[in-house]
Amino acid sequence: MKIRKYISSDLDNIQRLEQEKYGYVLSSYLENNDLHTHFILEKDDFLGYISLWHDEKKAQIESIVIRQENEGYGQVLLDYTMKYLNNYVVTLEVREFNSKAIYIYEKFGFKMCSIRKNYYSNNENAILMIKEVKE
Repeated sequence: MKIRKYISSDLDNIQRLEQEKYGYVLSSYLENNDLHTHFILEKDDFLGYISLWHDEKKAQIESIVIRQENEGYGQVLLDYTMKYLNNYVVTLEVREFNSKAIYIYEKFGFKMCSIRKNYYSNNENAILMIKEVKE
């Protein structure tokens, strides 16, 4: 298992995975967005990715997409990212009824902050979660 930064030749794999998982592509903006850093989990083939933006001490996790769920790959990526973002305030949105993801985020120290009404295209609410800076 290897984690590495996104390179432009990964875009096809990312978009194929998004199409498989969601039926649409989320990442069409990746090539033109300097604020996003992409970490890709790789083991003989493309297994998933995490995308985020960050500045001096704030970060926003945009998405975590894993081909095979329940294998722990998402947690490996999240752990790697949290170490990378040491001493940052990190936020993310998660679907209100995605209890499994909420549980994992809480395990990593995220706290529920607020509800974002009708956040997703299907009008589903999102929970805004935050992990505070640890000095």
